[in-house]
Amino acid sequence: MAGLVFLLIFLALFWVLVVLPQKRMRQAHDALVATVEPGCKIMTTAGLYGTITALDGEIAHLEIAPGVVVRIDKRSVGAVLRDESPDSNDQPELASELGGDQACQFGDTEADEQRHG
Repeated sequence: MAGLVFLLIFLALFWVLVVLPQKRMRQAHDALVATVEPGCKIMTTAGLYGTITALDGEIAHLEIAPGVVVRIDKRSVGAVLRDESPDSNDQPELASELGGDQACQFGDTEADEQRHG
């Protein structure tokens, strides 16, 4: 009987410490992927930085350099980045530090086009 109680306590502890946090992380990532739209600046899980140019279902077209567009799976989006200011030499901040999906609401502006050619 004591072994059964110990097993139930172990399973409950495993659920709380492993399963629930993993479930929350998956839900947060799914919500992040759902906010991605053309014009969003992202970083992939492989470390590629770029701008989403088009979406085709689960495939996103990512411009990683002027005129260089690669196709990625939307699930490989690791982070949505905020628009960097022209005078900043640091890496762009994560959108999660700004409070979520507001970072995806910028588009290509004339200043962006002048900066990127």
